[in-house]
Amino acid sequence: MPKLKIARSEWYAIPNILGYIRILLIPLFVWKYLSAQTNLDYYIAAGIIVLSSLTDMLDGKIARKFNQITDLGKILDPIADKLTLCAILICFSLKFDAIFQMLLLLFLVKEITMGLLTILLFKKHGKKLNGAKWFGKFATAVTDVLIVILLLFPQSMQHDIYSRYMIYTMIFIIGCVMLFAFIMYTKVLLGMLFDAIRNNKKNR
Repeated sequence: MPKLKIARSEWYAIPNILGYIRILLIPLFVWKYLSAQTNLDYYIAAGIIVLSSLTDMLDGKIARKFNQITDLGKILDPIADKLTLCAILICFSLKFDAIFQMLLLLFLVKEITMGLLTILLFKKHGKKLNGAKWFGKFATAVTDVLIVILLLFPQSMQHDIYSRYMIYTMIFIIGCVMLFAFIMYTKVLLGMLFDAIRNNKKNR
């Protein structure tokens, strides 16, 4: 079984430090959002997520420009992304309609399935994805924008029916791009897995 070797210097690379900051912002967001009483509180919570997204963009630019792309960063970056989105969806589920719980369920099914396939592919065949694919980046960009909009208009769920339709439309779009990325990543991972199995049989 292949082992992932992480050099000590990787733990102190600036892009990875920014990744730690993103993870530390998660409990701050959860606390601020769930305890929010006024629109200002919600705006602050949204600002925390915007800061997290900017940090995400910055660590990628620094890693590429200064050649600080590391194995640790390749693990840390998606983990920070997934934990942040999971925390947001849990907060939405606790505050609003059951439709957010359905979105959270889709997210969990997607991440658990992809995680199991990724682990199986690496442990059994030493293969792994080389970075995020275009469809993953597209889904993340759309989701990030719509999530921030939802965070900025917290009272819309209690307003007129047209506001609620807009909210449901945004949730539907998030669900669609999430499902699209799920299907595409599953197709890629299964393709890599079947190719690895066929190659192993040929080499026996």
